[in-house]
Amino acid sequence: MIIDPGEATLLVLGLKPIVSKEVERVYVSQFDEIDNLGTYIEQQARRVTDPEAEFNCPDVEAVNYKSFLNQLVEPWDREQLETMIRAFGPRGATEGQALLKKAPGVVQMLKAQIPRSIYSDFTGFLTLEPSNQKMFEYLSMVDILNGKDYIWELIGSGGLLKYQAMAFKTVYPSVSEAISEALVTAMVKRKSEKKSYQLPLKTEYSYRIWFNKPHGDLALLLQANFQAANEKAKGNSPPPKANPTATLTNTQRTSLKTPVGP
Repeated sequence: MIIDPGEATLLVLGLKPIVSKEVERVYVSQFDEIDNLGTYIEQQARRVTDPEAEFNCPDVEAVNYKSFLNQLVEPWDREQLETMIRAFGPRGATEGQALLKKAPGVVQMLKAQIPRSIYSDFTGFLTLEPSNQKMFEYLSMVDILNGKDYIWELIGSGGLLKYQAMAFKTVYPSVSEAISEALVTAMVKRKSEKKSYQLPLKTEYSYRIWFNKPHGDLALLLQANFQAANEKAKGNSPPPKANPTATLTNTQRTSLKTPVGP
């Protein structure tokens, strides 16, 4: 599965570099994370299917929500992002240009999704504080978009919410396809290693949310992929070629070898 470099860069760096008014610093180790994102996804999919694995939602207090929102409502500073990308150098040239292309749409989406509560009467319009529920949903969406680790803790702990999954798939479509493929592959591999294997209950709930399928449909999806994997494994060794003369008598075989014609 090919992952879009703009998506990979944004997922590893997080949302702050495309929203901040300051030029953020990017480290060499982060480019390694971008390059190895596919492998990371496969490892995490294997982890969330492990009944012995433990999951804790990562610390999201590092996100200063007030500062984030204050900067988000201001006009987007493209020049700041271009300055940061120039510092990528040759190593990150492809990722930088892809991020520059990806960023405007994501910023626009984040702006449009900011909760607003407007009351109107005969005197005009009045902007009110949005409800706590709306703010919780919005910030929960920001959390899952803001890095590569948070989504796996949610999947493993059964804490993934439908609107979070939808937002992630909207912003990171190619990454989401890689995650879907890795989740199915990890489950099929577990099943092939142990026939009695069952997804951990919390992980199964997250699978249903991620694939948007009820329990029965999810079971059919996984079973179909499991059967397909088995058929593929059997097909690795080509069957022996059929002998067209296997059922002929000795006289018939001799006649086949006799030249035809004068």
